[in-house]
Amino acid sequence: MYVTLYIYLPSSTIPPCFQGSPSVASRELFHVLQEEPTKVALLGPFPSHVAVAVAQTARWWNLVQLSPASFDPDLSQRTKYPYFFRTRAALTTFNAARRSLLDQFNWTRIAIITRQTDYFITTTDMLTEYLEESGIDALTTEVYQTEAQPINEMKRIKQLDARIIFVFAFEEHARKIFCQAYKAGLTGSRYVWIMHYGNNPRWMDKGTDDALCSAEDIKEAADGHLVIRDVTLREDDVIPLCGLVSLKSVEAFLDEYHQQTEKMGLMPSDFYAPLTYDGLWSLALGLNDSVRRLEELDKKPWENFTYESKDMAEVMMQSMHALSFEALGGLLSYSDTGDISTLQTIIQQFRDDDYETVARHYSYGDIWVWLKNIEWKAGRVPLDSLRTLKIRVSISSPLYYTMSALAVFGVILASAFLWFNISRRHSKLIRMSSPNLNNAVVIGCVLAYTSIVFYGIDARYVQNSTLLIACHLRMILLAFGFSLGFGALFAKTWRVFKIFTNKSAKRVVIRDAHLYGLVGAFLAIDVVLFVFWFTFDPLKLEEVVADAQEDPGNPDYLIVRSLVRCSSKNAGWAQLLFYAIKGVVLIFGVFLAWQTRKVSILALNDSKYIGVAVYNLMILCVTGVPASFVLGDFLVDLLFGVVAACIFASTSITMCVVFVPKILAIKTGGGMVGVLNTITVGSESRAGTSVKTTHMCEGCRAMIPDVK
Repeated sequence: MYVTLYIYLPSSTIPPCFQGSPSVASRELFHVLQEEPTKVALLGPFPSHVAVAVAQTARWWNLVQLSPASFDPDLSQRTKYPYFFRTRAALTTFNAARRSLLDQFNWTRIAIITRQTDYFITTTDMLTEYLEESGIDALTTEVYQTEAQPINEMKRIKQLDARIIFVFAFEEHARKIFCQAYKAGLTGSRYVWIMHYGNNPRWMDKGTDDALCSAEDIKEAADGHLVIRDVTLREDDVIPLCGLVSLKSVEAFLDEYHQQTEKMGLMPSDFYAPLTYDGLWSLALGLNDSVRRLEELDKKPWENFTYESKDMAEVMMQSMHALSFEALGGLLSYSDTGDISTLQTIIQQFRDDDYETVARHYSYGDIWVWLKNIEWKAGRVPLDSLRTLKIRVSISSPLYYTMSALAVFGVILASAFLWFNISRRHSKLIRMSSPNLNNAVVIGCVLAYTSIVFYGIDARYVQNSTLLIACHLRMILLAFGFSLGFGALFAKTWRVFKIFTNKSAKRVVIRDAHLYGLVGAFLAIDVVLFVFWFTFDPLKLEEVVADAQEDPGNPDYLIVRSLVRCSSKNAGWAQLLFYAIKGVVLIFGVFLAWQTRKVSILALNDSKYIGVAVYNLMILCVTGVPASFVLGDFLVDLLFGVVAACIFASTSITMCVVFVPKILAIKTGGGMVGVLNTITVGSESRAGTSVKTTHMCEGCRAMIPDVK
């Protein structure tokens, strides 16, 4: 079978303003169909709106139609256009590449702005639905009137904080869009503009027609934008079908094409020529295959085709759908809707005043081939929105380990003092200093040291249930440690005060059992308070979130700091009650220490050193407790450092003040020599003389009745 190609050009009698008109195209189609010979297929027309009009008519003549340039998505509807094919991809065919591009950079929020044209609106509607199925949110689709400036549309896009913006418009309308983007501040490193087709970069060489923006303004706004477009000329080494006519490569085709257009005085189009050429080969191969199919089906050949031969048109359709060949644009085949099913897409970026191809996308297999890196203005991939980076605030590991190591050292030191106190308990020096109360001091210090370790534990190290237990333990350990350690010092100071300020001749005897009871009372108060607190207002874990702050290193991020803390509804009041009780005891202890400051027992020096310990504890508590309230929740390192340092310092100084003098006294062999004859409890100046209170020896014996 031989096929004759008839090229129909618009009549010279048709005014230019009507050329490209759907109504004129329909009229001319009727003229062509009335002329001999009978036509079996149509190639064209190019404009989408004209192709729609022709396809709506040609279907009733059972003519297979192939357009090389139409991209209207509506032409993919087989119920309306049953015999239509095209070699240029429909606008909606790029949706897979658009979504895949978004996936490449983890963009899930986009905006769309489009000119008010049917095929653009259809495309954006289908794109929005397609993206939403993939979990991508189309924040808005802005449709602007052809003659208007998209001012309000840009305002809405900015209000929604859309950063990834798709543009569906041609040259003049694209200039309007980028003009308003420039004026709205929707430019720079935060924004990515994606156009649907790569136009000639010269479209930016002029400003808007209303002179609202210059060419420089538009280029500044459009700098770096991306373009998604189809491939019409392959770049691999595969020899396309044009080799059958002695054209061995794509370059050879272009050379021949340019020579022919020059001879004819026509303007060449390297974009549309391959599409047209591939369309011609598609029809030729389809007709050739249909000849075989007609013979196999024992039907009449094409020479008998009439415009009523629907069965022959159906056979031609089967042949077209079965096509698969190497074309100028790549492997070519057609889908059930007549669109090319093996779409190759290229991604271009406008930079250095030109479009550069940076990647290729193959629709079959969703394959990306990156040829160059996209040049992002900030040197990093823009984000599709202002991101919130949630950071869990925790105590720095070096600080925690350092303070924990000091706490362990303190426990070891306390153990050494405890060993000394127990091993020397039969020494009169130790016996006179109430060794059991000394043991209470050591145990209280160990509890205080241990509270440091529990104070720094957070969710990094343990689960929430364990963290809640740690919260209870650090409060209990510190409270009990204070009651034991300071309570024992307080009891010893109170005994010195009672005995050495006794004005009567009656001997005052205060045994250790009385002091144990006093320390026990302090512990009992703690137990009662904790039982009531944890029973009626139990501690719970709560997350505290700070106000968001802009990341100084990346303005696309907001940093939100959070921490998990233990709290309860009335935790503040409970803590104040604890501090109030401990504060009263501490103040009274300072008073007792001040009143007994002149008592000096050379063999032991307990009273004087106890006073020093009380003063030290008072000063550090006055520092640490307010710091725990004043410092914010999120200054965790500073807060932990201050509190842990105060606990460690006060505990260590207290132990050393109580035990080091005793160790030194025993080491120097001072023992109890002259202890009862060298007690000085203040002096009164009477005519330059010092009055010694001899009855104080009895007071000393009252402290330890078995001292002889």
